[in-house]
Amino acid sequence: MSAVFVEAVAELGSVQGSLNYTRNSGVRPVNYTFDPPAGVPRNSGEVDARTVTIHNARRETGLALDVSGFEMIEHRSSLKEWAAFRDTDRVKATDYPEVCRAIKTRTGADRY
Repeated sequence: MSAVFVEAVAELGSVQGSLNYTRNSGVRPVNYTFDPPAGVPRNSGEVDARTVTIHNARRETGLALDVSGFEMIEHRSSLKEWAAFRDTDRVKATDYPEVCRAIKTRTGADRY
């Protein structure tokens, strides 16, 4: 990743983004991850798209998994070139296991 890109991300405090939420219609939404029964739609529920401010968590302190629901941990992939991240098979073979090990180390998990 280029130093210019890293610096630009570090300077960015927040961005506006559209996130999709499920509107509470009183009916439980369903999402089949496999083929649904005949005549049944793959998913149901009403989408409620909202524009929200997304803050750069890299600038925050005191984030903890048990309090915030996430936290930032240090991880440097052994993949060094930006182009390597466009190779899905290489990312899955190299970066995924590295990230899993980092999370297991931080949380004390037995497995992922």
